[in-house]
Amino acid sequence: MRVTMQSIYSNILVNLNKLNTDINRVNQQISSGKQMSSISDNPVNLVNALGLRTNLSEIGQYRKNLSYGNTVITASENALVSMKDLVMRAKTLAIQQANAPLSPDNRQNAATEVKHLWEQAIILANSSVNGKYIFGGFRTTGYTPAEPAPFVQGARDGYFINGEPPAPLATSLTGTVDNSAIAAGDLAVNGTPTPVDIDPGAVINGLAMEKAANAVAALDGLDPEVSAKLTTLLHSTPFTAQTAGTGDPPQVDYDFTINGVAVNTISIIGEQSAAEQVDLFVEAINAVSGQTGVGAEAGNDANGGVTGGIVLRNLTAGDDSTIEINAFTRTEVEAGTGAVLSVAGDFADALSAAAGPANNTGEITLSSTSDPASAFTLTSPNHNDDTVFDTLGLGASAEEGTLLFGLRPLAGELLINGRPVSSQADGISTIYADASAAAKAAAINAGDYGVRAEIVPAGFTAAGPVQEGSLDPGDLVINGVEILVEQVGDLDSDNALVRAINARQEETGVVASRGENGRLILNAVDGRNLQVTTSAMGEQVTQLNNLVGQPSSQVHFGSVRLWSDQPFRLESRSEDDPAAALAALGLSAEGDDPSLLIVNTIQRDNDYVRYAGDRDNDISIKVGPQSTIEINKNGYDAVFDTGVFRILKELEDFLQGEKYTAVTGAAQAGDIHALLNSEDTGLELADRIVEGGGTFKVVIANHDSTPPSHTTTTIRVDPENDTLEDIAQRLNGINGLAATWTDTGHLRLESSDPQRYSFNLEQDTSGLLDAIGLRPDQIQASALQKSIAELEVLLNEQTNQISDFGARANRIETQNNIYMNLEVATAENLSELEDTDLIKALMEMQAKEVAYQAALSAAAKTMQLSLVNFL
Repeated sequence: MRVTMQSIYSNILVNLNKLNTDINRVNQQISSGKQMSSISDNPVNLVNALGLRTNLSEIGQYRKNLSYGNTVITASENALVSMKDLVMRAKTLAIQQANAPLSPDNRQNAATEVKHLWEQAIILANSSVNGKYIFGGFRTTGYTPAEPAPFVQGARDGYFINGEPPAPLATSLTGTVDNSAIAAGDLAVNGTPTPVDIDPGAVINGLAMEKAANAVAALDGLDPEVSAKLTTLLHSTPFTAQTAGTGDPPQVDYDFTINGVAVNTISIIGEQSAAEQVDLFVEAINAVSGQTGVGAEAGNDANGGVTGGIVLRNLTAGDDSTIEINAFTRTEVEAGTGAVLSVAGDFADALSAAAGPANNTGEITLSSTSDPASAFTLTSPNHNDDTVFDTLGLGASAEEGTLLFGLRPLAGELLINGRPVSSQADGISTIYADASAAAKAAAINAGDYGVRAEIVPAGFTAAGPVQEGSLDPGDLVINGVEILVEQVGDLDSDNALVRAINARQEETGVVASRGENGRLILNAVDGRNLQVTTSAMGEQVTQLNNLVGQPSSQVHFGSVRLWSDQPFRLESRSEDDPAAALAALGLSAEGDDPSLLIVNTIQRDNDYVRYAGDRDNDISIKVGPQSTIEINKNGYDAVFDTGVFRILKELEDFLQGEKYTAVTGAAQAGDIHALLNSEDTGLELADRIVEGGGTFKVVIANHDSTPPSHTTTTIRVDPENDTLEDIAQRLNGINGLAATWTDTGHLRLESSDPQRYSFNLEQDTSGLLDAIGLRPDQIQASALQKSIAELEVLLNEQTNQISDFGARANRIETQNNIYMNLEVATAENLSELEDTDLIKALMEMQAKEVAYQAALSAAAKTMQLSLVNFL
């Protein structure tokens, strides 16, 4: 192959250009310090380098996050350390005030300082870094004028609403019927309509006895869980003027028994009109009605009896048992001889001939037969009004055409935050167990509604003072348990009744107390219903149901308080009665829509702190594609839940001598069952008790409302009848207060719910509080000791919190060291891929320059030969 000069010249130029390019490349590597300036230089290495650059960028951001986290942890730790110093100062003040004989002014000054400590603690809890609240959880920003910071001074924590307790209910529904017909199907019990007409009948002495009997026949057993009963009534023929008897003056004595109980002898002396005789019989029969269960009244042609006659009826509504009248004698007392003439009497004959198809009161009584008894419903399927109920004397219903008797349970009609709530029987109530406060609270607390229900137990005070008498079987039944007392003193001054009730507390779930006026106070210990059943005698003695001399059975209910850290909504989806489901909780809507209640108001109270931050999430930082580190606890866990604000505020209150939640008497007793006027109580200062007794007041503050509501109970001290245990029982029976004698012989008073109730003892004229070591200064000293103990626990908790933040700081430092080392290693790897090896590059440059010079020299010689040939 022939090589031409032109080919040689072309090769020379190509080689020189290549050398120039290489020299330029090496020169750029030396001047820039980088091996690659474009992808084409080394595509594989450049992709790897870009990945390493990304890694370095992420590592840098993570280290910035860690730096911020370290700042937050340091700020949090400093805030908690400063808060702990405040608590330490508060503890010092509490110890000074508890152990030194300081004046009230000293303690008031200390209270002022503690208030300032409380306010400073709030400021520390609202610490921020770069405008972000460090104890806000995820809610570091975004606060409003209503909630300007995570910790809001002067506001109650959370959103809450208090349900009202339902009014006491009788255990049966009773009505006096009129004499109109009710067509078949016009009345239904629990949805089952009557299959036959309820016909009227003759009106007997003003009462529609036949209609009542027909109504009972149609309704009883219509639903297996509802019974219908009549109440037995008897009446006599008219009495005549009494002129019999041979004495001077003439006298006739009547003796007989009712239901086996002897009626006091009725003596008719001289001439007595029929009306006067009726009055004597009525008075004598009613005198023993507490034992017989039978009451009497004069007939008036409208009450089932005729004018001039007498009417007897079972006092308990729905009692259809026979009234037994036996051993009737009419004795004429003959003057001078004492002779006794006995004859079978006209009174018994008259009663046995009482008119009426069923001898009833013209009333029907409906009651639940389920166990435990529950609510039942009457409806009028063919009418949209209460006409049918009116004919039975049952009155108007809450909604037209439907009459609910009993307490409505939560049956899915109530929605909390859009979710239905249904309650089940609580297992402790004897009646309406599915509608008790305990049942409703359990249903709400068991679901994921974002709302908590708190129970306010049932309780009430008797309508009148305790009367002297005895309580036999059936006279007083509390939550299904018989309370028997052989002899009850007037005003229960001997404590027999209170002792008897409290002795059955484990079975009834009810504690009893007694006020100064001798009225019983009953309170349930939990959320169960409180059912009190009394006979006529039981009601006469206890006056618990406000029906003196009348047997009755009433149920008292507790209520629930709903609380949430967020606004919540309550809805009723009942079509018949839009407000029914809300009413079941003792609530009502305030707007135009009776079925909707939105709870979104923060209640202001100067003694409280509200946490408005995020209670569920902690501040965290990203330290990897899938990894985070918590750098702080939310303020609820780290600060609020430690109780720092509550404990400091409580100490301020104690220093001011108010709002006690727990105290222990300073004096030690020996025998708490010994009478106060004996020398056996073991109290060193027993002589301080006033000989004739006296009183002191117990004031309970309920902080569920703003301002708090107060209830004052006066406790009478009777040294001749009271023991130390009697006093404790009466204190323990006050709603919101628990009282016990410790094993060491000291009286311990505690709030049954410290978040809700506080108490104070005032105006002691009995000397008892002095004797048992509960003078105002001793109460205050005891309360301060409680604060000291709580402050010690708080300090330990704060130490733990600070230690936790120290551990978090260590984790931050460890992670930062890891990233620092990783950053160095990544930078080195990137340097190997990107950076120029100057020694290697200089050597390559030198080699390229030598090659270039050689190429130029060879080209020159070639060109010289070519020129010679040309010439």
